[in-house]
Amino acid sequence: MKLFIVLLAIAGVSACTAGPQSSGADASEAWSGAHCITDGRRLQRMTPAQIQASDWAEHVPPQASQSLLIVRAGSRPTAGYGLRLAEQSRQNGKLQLVIEERQPAPDSMRAQVMTSPCIALWVPAAMELDVRWSKASIPSESADQKRPY
Repeated sequence: MKLFIVLLAIAGVSACTAGPQSSGADASEAWSGAHCITDGRRLQRMTPAQIQASDWAEHVPPQASQSLLIVRAGSRPTAGYGLRLAEQSRQNGKLQLVIEERQPAPDSMRAQVMTSPCIALWVPAAMELDVRWSKASIPSESADQKRPY
């Protein structure tokens, strides 16, 4: 039981990340997490003024030449889901982004809790976007790697 509580606490601490992760690319992660407020929209682009007037202002300070793109996965039945920026490129004057949804392995143990993963990305304010979605399953451990607890 103590091991379960410790693992749950570690998972809670690592459930979200914040802060710019710029690598000279057009889009960079501003925030991501497993529990995001959703209003039914899968994609939402916010100007600095809209960020300042919203609940997002406490998570990400507005940047003058950037808009915030919020990508939501919607409700998921268990823990283990997440979003990440998998690829980005410029093509025909558009910034093309591929958002990958990580899914728990089918044979993994996971908490039975509703989650709603999302990711917030800084993107150039004046650039048109093309956002695509992909799904990836986290590989499961082989039988000889599993440890009895």
